[in-house]
Amino acid sequence: MPAARPDGSGRPLVSEQQAMYTSYKKESVTTSSWYIGHTNGVEKKIHEYNSKQTALTRNKGSWELIFGRTFVNRSEAIEFEHKPKKHKNKHYIRREYVQYFHGM
Repeated sequence: MPAARPDGSGRPLVSEQQAMYTSYKKESVTTSSWYIGHTNGVEKKIHEYNSKQTALTRNKGSWELIFGRTFVNRSEAIEFEHKPKKHKNKHYIRREYVQYFHGM
């Protein structure tokens, strides 16, 4: 059984073998549009998008990862993913979630 977290939350610490989930944003280099999602393999997901394997984003050119936050489990990643999704304003999202943006 994994050790308890030091923050007292009762949730177990994650061992290196357990999957981690990332809530992420990617931006189209061509159209500047954003896609927000979650996955347990963000590098693989970006590769799929850029090799046109995903129908939803196929016509938007190349994508780059601009945002990421990692969670212990999928439900936490989904919950966090929905917060910025409900705000359609990119400036608001950048301001409110600045600590999760890469190179910005």
